[in-house]
Amino acid sequence: MNLQSFISRLTGRNGGFRPAGSLPRSDLKHANLSFAQFGEDLALLRYFDQRQGFYVDVGAHHPVRFSNTYLLYQRGWCGINVDANPDALELFRSGRPRDINVQAAVSDVVQDVEFNLYEESALCRIAVQNGPGAETNPRMPTPLRKIKLTTTTLAQLLSDKLPPGQKVDFLNIDCEGHDLAVLASNDWNRFRPEVVAVEDWKASSQTRMDEFLRQRGYELVFLQKPAKLYACTN
Repeated sequence: MNLQSFISRLTGRNGGFRPAGSLPRSDLKHANLSFAQFGEDLALLRYFDQRQGFYVDVGAHHPVRFSNTYLLYQRGWCGINVDANPDALELFRSGRPRDINVQAAVSDVVQDVEFNLYEESALCRIAVQNGPGAETNPRMPTPLRKIKLTTTTLAQLLSDKLPPGQKVDFLNIDCEGHDLAVLASNDWNRFRPEVVAVEDWKASSQTRMDEFLRQRGYELVFLQKPAKLYACTN
């Protein structure tokens, strides 16, 4: 299966999904509405129960589409949305008025980078030639355009943008193969979210992502490949 076919399956563009609106009303009342790609938002609602909290969403993409945080927002949560795509930030500013919305590229090294923008906005990413983020390069379409940015670290971003005294309850990272670099850029002594979400496409049961978070006191509590949720154990 090529990359475009995979995206079509995820977005329902191949006609294989029945629109929710076509279901009878008697069926809809039993449905659990999810905006996430892999049901992470429903798992988060169950984990946090009726609590309201604060999220940080790095690689936030869209205020509703494929969002792990929109259902939380609808339940009264708020947080910080981070994306390098300026078009995405305009959508967040209008669609998430309670949130702090930041245009930034996050990595473990502060450096100048190119950020590739694609017609399928879910594919937008930092252009890298090495590491996990480079593995899909041969299958990527031609970017519509590129923008130049200077990366920041997650620790610096939280230092600058997190309201004084605010705890991070949920950290969501979806940076198209760059998730581990974002995790590595955090100061885990200062900022310890209760739950962390990442995407990890490795088939192994013990990946670098698993080991990194295990060493920092987190355990895997949800797996729907590639989506993973980890909960803090201390």
